[in-house]
Amino acid sequence: VGASVSLDALYTQKQLGEQYGVAANSISSKYGEMYDVLEPELDSLFSSFMEKVAIEPSEPHIVHNKNVSHSGPLSTERALQEALSQLEGKDFNNIEEINEFLNSTLDKPEKKKSVPKSKKSQAQELIYEAFEVSGKKRFDLARQALKIDPNMAEAYNILAEEEDSPVLRLNFYEKAMKIAEKELGGKKFFKENKGYFWGLLETRPYMRAKANYALTVQHLGYDMIAVKHFEEMLDLNPMDNQGVRYTLFISYLKEKMFKRAKELLEKYPEETTEGLYNELLLELMENGYTSSATKLLKEALKANRFVMDYVTGEKKLPATIQDYYSFGSKEEAAFYADSYLELWKEVSGLKEWVKVGNKR
Repeated sequence: VGASVSLDALYTQKQLGEQYGVAANSISSKYGEMYDVLEPELDSLFSSFMEKVAIEPSEPHIVHNKNVSHSGPLSTERALQEALSQLEGKDFNNIEEINEFLNSTLDKPEKKKSVPKSKKSQAQELIYEAFEVSGKKRFDLARQALKIDPNMAEAYNILAEEEDSPVLRLNFYEKAMKIAEKELGGKKFFKENKGYFWGLLETRPYMRAKANYALTVQHLGYDMIAVKHFEEMLDLNPMDNQGVRYTLFISYLKEKMFKRAKELLEKYPEETTEGLYNELLLELMENGYTSSATKLLKEALKANRFVMDYVTGEKKLPATIQDYYSFGSKEEAAFYADSYLELWKEVSGLKEWVKVGNKR
């Protein structure tokens, strides 16, 4: 940790290995370990800091949002970026020393922020501010960032939100991807950092642009193009922090790619309402009303008994779909059904089968 490396420069694992005389795969392993420790620690520290400055926590709820067209947990990401800046050039012997240093930093909220060192840093700060606001101010901040640094890919992700036309949005996302790829160092960087992508903060503008692009083409009906992008994202980031596996599953079923859909569910097994109902949906679309489907139905109903009311048409979806819900609730059922309803409509005779299946 004690090496003094500029955060404005990008280094591949291979370059770091050559610089410090270690194997590139060792860099990958150690980076993964550091990231796995540091980001959760920052989450905890950030939460503790918010409590100390008397910000009331919201009521406990579950947030499950598969719409990856926005920023995600940018508060943590911003804190992580600031923490890395604080750590730059300092020597630590272990994670405990890093935690102690970060705690002491967060305990001093009155301390003025350091002035960004470069234009890129200044532009990035404007982007973080833009993610915290909405409307005209959000877009103005993105344009200001581009004036400072024309290669700020994240700004194009934000400006795409202004456009009503999907085609124009795609142009912005495509531009963001191209700029981000060039800024990262091209295909070589992608190859050497495959599998750890989301853990590198500098890759996130690219990953957000790619997710936005894939979602947009999916909504336009070009599912095979969406599949290509989603699959590439999972290759780059198998941990799938952005949750693209859910939208990829939808495209697989729409294209009757049942084998890949099954492999995806096996790769990311989930004993949740979404996971259980998707297993059932796949079985019904591929094999029909089998004994396996009957067993899967019973398991899914245990997780949330309200889903079938919506997907069979017994009840209409509410006008407003809540992003916040508790397990087993009607809100969770509506959220799930809103995402997968068109696929469930392809299963003929579903309502009658559910009534029979419940009696067995």
